[in-house]
Amino acid sequence: FLATGDLPPVGSTTAPWVGTPVEAPSEDFSGSQCESVNWSTTAASAKSSRVYLLQDVPGIFGLNQIALTSRDAAAASKLVDKVRSDWTSCKERKLTATVDSPTKVSGVAADGTAITGWTTEVEQKAGSTVTRFRVGIASSGDKVAFVFLNPQKGLDVTAVGWNTVAVRAVQRATQQS
Repeated sequence: FLATGDLPPVGSTTAPWVGTPVEAPSEDFSGSQCESVNWSTTAASAKSSRVYLLQDVPGIFGLNQIALTSRDAAAASKLVDKVRSDWTSCKERKLTATVDSPTKVSGVAADGTAITGWTTEVEQKAGSTVTRFRVGIASSGDKVAFVFLNPQKGLDVTAVGWNTVAVRAVQRATQQS
């Protein structure tokens, strides 16, 4: 999982990130509501999740990470492609959604294999309220990492910072034995 030092600063706050205990993905986690994946039932040989919060900052701001070990590299890549496709088709399925064009991210994993994935921003409108989400998914070999952030007023990371988080999440997943 991500180390708290992997996470970028958030707005003007100096509060440190704090990770909750690692647990199984929750059945109730709906992400940006564009992903058609139930992370708790997705086929994987291992799956876990962790939430990162800002210490002593009230509210519902946080970053979620879900890490999966797929059957093989092809299954991992297929899951990444499925989630990207979910984002690009979200507007047809959810009329309240606005999704930016996904941004390709890449890097090198701990074992030297390539990391490929995508990040984007999603807005969901309910009445006069618009809720924004940053989401990302990437894989390397059989490892997949999904990251999710719900920016709040004054609490957000930059787009470049978010791309780095998505890549770093997979790098960390490839460090496990």
